[in-house]
Amino acid sequence: MRQSAVTMMMAVLVVLGTAAGASAQTEPIEREGFVAGGGGGVGWMDFNCDGCLAEGREVSGVADARLGYAINEQLVLGGQFAFWGKTSPEAYFAGDFKSRISDVLATATFYPMPESGFFVRGGAGLTIVHGTIVRSANETHLDTRTGWGLTGGAGFDIPVSKHVAITPAVNMWYGHVGDLRIGTTPYATNVSHNTIDVTLGLTFFSGTK
Repeated sequence: MRQSAVTMMMAVLVVLGTAAGASAQTEPIEREGFVAGGGGGVGWMDFNCDGCLAEGREVSGVADARLGYAINEQLVLGGQFAFWGKTSPEAYFAGDFKSRISDVLATATFYPMPESGFFVRGGAGLTIVHGTIVRSANETHLDTRTGWGLTGGAGFDIPVSKHVAITPAVNMWYGHVGDLRIGTTPYATNVSHNTIDVTLGLTFFSGTK
């Protein structure tokens, strides 16, 4: 776990340091109109439930997609979809456990100094958790559960043109879904997750208010 934490922090520093240097030397983007974006990266997920053993964070790929509208140069309102998934060994069931976590959130992105490209983002909405137990060729699906979710993060828009930016970011998602069940049998109770990720993506501004 320590090695993963160190790797994560080094990645954060490299991404933000590179972005800060590039933003300082590039003409600011024209932030207006409809906004679309997406990207991917690496996420560290911590799964919690009553009676679960603490095993540290699971590392896997993440992906996200965003849509919104620039109210002005400092504020973009919109929505975000984020996904994390992994298959891990599950000793209790003598097989593997596929975990899939999705967040669908309303978000606000704020640029304190628009010319710098730096932003902070926050949001709230739904988190969706689905799991599958795999033993040999057989799969047992847990009931998909939906609960409430939160997100927060920060990053930079690095201009490629007046309406396109490369966007590195660091984010945290949190969600709570209650109990996961197989039919009527509880698999895990009081389930929540928190995921920290480092992503790299593209952001497009339509330029039409």
